[in-house]
Amino acid sequence: MPLDWSPLVKEISRKSIHMAGFLIPVAYYFFIPRVPLLLVLGVAVALAAVLELIRTSGSPIFPKILLRKHEEKGVLGGYFFAVLSSFLAVLLFEKNVAVAAMLFLTLGD
Repeated sequence: MPLDWSPLVKEISRKSIHMAGFLIPVAYYFFIPRVPLLLVLGVAVALAAVLELIRTSGSPIFPKILLRKHEEKGVLGGYFFAVLSSFLAVLLFEKNVAVAAMLFLTLGD
């Protein structure tokens, strides 16, 4: 009986996208000032909201390999909450706290 690799491939694909989110707090800490990052994250939140509105209305805009079962049924995607929480962390907290919060979010998920 052959081994089914599809669940592992799906999870590795999802985690690689999550690990790309690691770049945001690192870039904020070392390179990007607060206001430009807030602008980028604000646009990202707006874009994610539009994408989620389209996706939850029934349009298949994301490959199924990137969605979990509950997300396939119309629940908001986790990426939306991740981007929103990063935006709020930068907006509401000082740099060290915001970076720590974003790193916990990225690495803990």
